[in-house]
Amino acid sequence: MGAVRPEQGLLGGNNLARQRPDKVKQMQSLFDEEAKKNQVYPLDPRMSGRGFHAPAGHSTFYSGAGHLYNELAPPFETRSHTITAYVDIPKEGANGVLMADGAEGGGFALFLKDGRPTYTYNFFRKCTTIASPTALPPGPAKIVLQLMYSGTGLNKTAVATLSVNDRHVATTRIARTVPNVFSFEETFDVGEDSASPVGDYESPFAFTGTIQRIDLDFAPSN
Repeated sequence: MGAVRPEQGLLGGNNLARQRPDKVKQMQSLFDEEAKKNQVYPLDPRMSGRGFHAPAGHSTFYSGAGHLYNELAPPFETRSHTITAYVDIPKEGANGVLMADGAEGGGFALFLKDGRPTYTYNFFRKCTTIASPTALPPGPAKIVLQLMYSGTGLNKTAVATLSVNDRHVATTRIARTVPNVFSFEETFDVGEDSASPVGDYESPFAFTGTIQRIDLDFAPSN
């Protein structure tokens, strides 16, 4: 076998980067522009060490985000938070998951079923569910789920409140909350539940309307 020429790759193919340095610079510039626009920098190759676990604050998610494992997912466990989903409902109605974290053994899901905004909190297969009594009509809608823990530490109770278009529709008390993590194996998703279902639906139960954005706000940790 002869030596690999500089214009060839390690497997003997054409080394396009060497042949077209102008194209490489163009692609590097484009990546840099998009990375800054989407707040990708600083690049960080770590897995468990780069967790999402900020002390408090606001973040925004869009449809298609997700498949994030525990260390890269928002810190829902033992943290009071508010989920605000802005959606558009088509004329035929919509169903599906807006946001979910965890699995059938523990986690939560905010979703539409029979057109009704619904929230399920799953404590080791003991589910607590609240739902709007009516389906959403066609057009834009705002769905807010607020989960307030009773105090700091593990195994606390919590209160879940569901509002639709700035009107309160349901409140419930969750007797026990997951003390540590929802799941090490399954993921956080937006617009679907990509693994085992957290609530009363069949995965992935992709949302059939349009998610404009989902805002997530956490209370400070204690």
